[in-house]
Amino acid sequence: MLLEVIGLPAMLEQFGEELGEIIQASYKLIRKKKGENLTPKTIEQVMDNFSEEIADIMICSMEILKIDDYEEFKKEFALEHDILNYDTYDEYNCLMSIIYEACDMINVVGSISFMIRTLYKDHVNDIESCYTAIRNDGMEYNRIYGHIRTLTNLLYIAIDIYGIDYKIDDYMLYKRNRMASRLKEYNESGTCSE
Repeated sequence: MLLEVIGLPAMLEQFGEELGEIIQASYKLIRKKKGENLTPKTIEQVMDNFSEEIADIMICSMEILKIDDYEEFKKEFALEHDILNYDTYDEYNCLMSIIYEACDMINVVGSISFMIRTLYKDHVNDIESCYTAIRNDGMEYNRIYGHIRTLTNLLYIAIDIYGIDYKIDDYMLYKRNRMASRLKEYNESGTCSE
């Protein structure tokens, strides 16, 4: 897992970056679908980018929750996913809800990363100490877990609305393989060329 290499604060900061990208991809999809603010990208390009960003969010969520397997991750959220009322979400409401939740999450992951780097600066690379710090502060852990749950469920609604579950599976496999090759290169040479 990437978390074990870069540590929790850096993983949270990467999550913040990916959240910014899902916000951008959601706005781009709204822009393309509404046709009110033109973009030269095709709907296929926009949907591919959106799907790829969903995969990035899922991977970061799995890393932070220390879940190695995507099927296990899906099971973690399956119950709530099954009972959601999809009828309340059209495309626009779903995408705007993703944007709002991702914006809130950026603040959460940033504040937790800042807390760890500030309060536990001598143990920043000790993942277990960082996790213990968060878990001992139940409010912080519940905050990040709750946001991951909410965003994941919104992403599952979007996956269903757009029928892109096969794309997510493909991107998850691609991203995890790419991450493995990056980690291997980093472990062998101390750098990452990609």
